[in-house]
Amino acid sequence: MYRITRHTLKIVAYMLGLIFFLSVPSSFAQRLIIHVKQTDNTLDIQANFAYETKNYTIPEHIAVIQKLETIYYLLEHQQREIRTLDKVSQFVERQYKTIQRQGKTIWGYIKQWSFKPKKEATANHAPTNNEIKVLLTEVGQSLYHPVQSFIELASAIEFVITEECLLYPFDATYYKGTPLFLHKPIIYSFKRQYDSPLKVSKDWKGFMISDRSTDPERGLLLVKELFPRSRYFDSHDVHPEELQQMERADFVLISANGGVQGMDLPHCAIRSKNLSHMQAKLVYLNSCQLGLRLDFIYSLHQAGTLYYIAPILSNEAGESSTKTMERFFRALLNGETPSYALYLTRKTLYHLYADQDNEFCRVMWRTFPFRVYRLN
Repeated sequence: MYRITRHTLKIVAYMLGLIFFLSVPSSFAQRLIIHVKQTDNTLDIQANFAYETKNYTIPEHIAVIQKLETIYYLLEHQQREIRTLDKVSQFVERQYKTIQRQGKTIWGYIKQWSFKPKKEATANHAPTNNEIKVLLTEVGQSLYHPVQSFIELASAIEFVITEECLLYPFDATYYKGTPLFLHKPIIYSFKRQYDSPLKVSKDWKGFMISDRSTDPERGLLLVKELFPRSRYFDSHDVHPEELQQMERADFVLISANGGVQGMDLPHCAIRSKNLSHMQAKLVYLNSCQLGLRLDFIYSLHQAGTLYYIAPILSNEAGESSTKTMERFFRALLNGETPSYALYLTRKTLYHLYADQDNEFCRVMWRTFPFRVYRLN
């Protein structure tokens, strides 16, 4: 009778793991999945790579939550003297209360937002590049040191977050001396997803709105050249009834001023409900901080949208934002996934602006703001 030994069990376990690794799509198998959950002032991390898992907690005394909030505050380039985080906190709380009144839930439960930036991040003290980089290094070391071997082998990284972690710019923190987004393609989701190509072609029909205040170079016209079947509108030509009657589109691309409720055009406002009926596969909003809008995320998820791209910070009107959208959509047309398209775009722009400018926050403001979400 054959005797099962510990050595035999190890061989069987290895073979089963190998079969699993080979049976899933290669791009998925090589992706590092980092689940992040906030519990009070700690972060609980579960990292999955291939068939290995590592669990660890960043304890309260490390102050990682406060540091991440401070990093966001430092990177938020626009009008820091009026306490940007307070404004962000207010509109996130308002939108959450609105969703509660409507009896809706997203994927989980969002706690009250309470931002307490470190004293050195206040308007009375302009932090130096070295101070900011030290903070980015400290947080990056806490987050990524336990999974360094995974990061080295991974083809991409997916952050699976809860709504409490929506604000935290994980991919801006340092890995080996530079921001993580320069090392790997990054995608965010609220449950584990599979980032895949969209089979984009020149036949894709886009719905596009350009407002001169946020798109002074008319960068959307560059994207229109890539997708000639798309419908392009100047913001002054869009009215509520026309917006509601728009037919289905493969993608939506809008550049307009962002506000507490959404985007504001000269003759109408764009709210989350105004886009869902188009059932677009991809929605790209060139509008300040729209990457933090839970109502847009919820509505697009319900409509079946696969990818949502928007800035989590204030972004530049023209210049870097123009380059970002044009290069992003060109990469999509070349067959790249959205996360890899943004990776190529941000990496190229980072090196371009870093060579021109010694102000680190300004370089990050121009290259980092946009985030890719996989919603379905």
